[in-house]
Amino acid sequence: LMWAIDQGSLEAADAMLQDLLTIRADRDLYYFGVDALFSRHPDIVRRLCADAPDLLWTLLDGLVWRSRAVDNGWRRAVYFCKHILIREDGSCSSVMQEICNRKDPKLMCHPVVAYVVDLVWAKIARHTFFARNAALMMTLVLYTLSQAVLDIGTQKGVYEDEGAGTRFAVALCRAFIYFVFLGSHMVTHIKLALYGNRAESNENSEALGGVKVPSILSKHAPCYTLALVLFAMLARDPIVNCLGKSPFLTQHCVEGEIVSPSYEVLSMLGALNLYVLASDYCVFSIRIAAFA
Repeated sequence: LMWAIDQGSLEAADAMLQDLLTIRADRDLYYFGVDALFSRHPDIVRRLCADAPDLLWTLLDGLVWRSRAVDNGWRRAVYFCKHILIREDGSCSSVMQEICNRKDPKLMCHPVVAYVVDLVWAKIARHTFFARNAALMMTLVLYTLSQAVLDIGTQKGVYEDEGAGTRFAVALCRAFIYFVFLGSHMVTHIKLALYGNRAESNENSEALGGVKVPSILSKHAPCYTLALVLFAMLARDPIVNCLGKSPFLTQHCVEGEIVSPSYEVLSMLGALNLYVLASDYCVFSIRIAAFA
């Protein structure tokens, strides 16, 4: 099979794949060559993606068995997707990554690929995705409260409405953003940056502004931009600059009025970055996101 692919004999390779992926049976056993195929050629999908992409359809079609009988308009089908998900040693397979790297929308709509993607999303990825991003959504809510909702009574011209409860609420929300969210955010992405810097091959690098940087950094650029904005906001926060002034935790003092214009600009940029990151929640359904 590999010889036929290397020599460009795609018709012969297609016939071999169809023969291997045909289910046969005798009185004792059923015979199906999918296990032998992936055991002998664990990189078969990568080789097909590189040298014979048209044969991917033959391979994927062979991983589906459909019953001849139709019951109330439905036909039973069996998807043999084990080797797409895991390797023989139980580790995660790179088959889906190879298919995604093809960037072929028609291939992604193949029933086997769509079934595996929906299965992984529903059983594993969805819960992990929402759990990891719950902190981001909480931060977005607290950010909106501290910068717009609760802060509205402390704006210029209505200082007399600035009560102690409002001042403490705004300060607590901003403290959570600066220290809890930003701290955990930086720890996570510093680890990612260190991992990316250890990559030695150019395959793990991308050109960003004419400079080669680890691809993991370019993919998380909005996260690092948000971190820089939050650091700048912490330095220019009127509450921080008015510490020691009366009343406690006020935003209105000489120092606070000086930094207030630049802080408002940074606050807008921070909100923009948070909403960009929160847009990942548009992927709450693979079926809907496929047409987005």
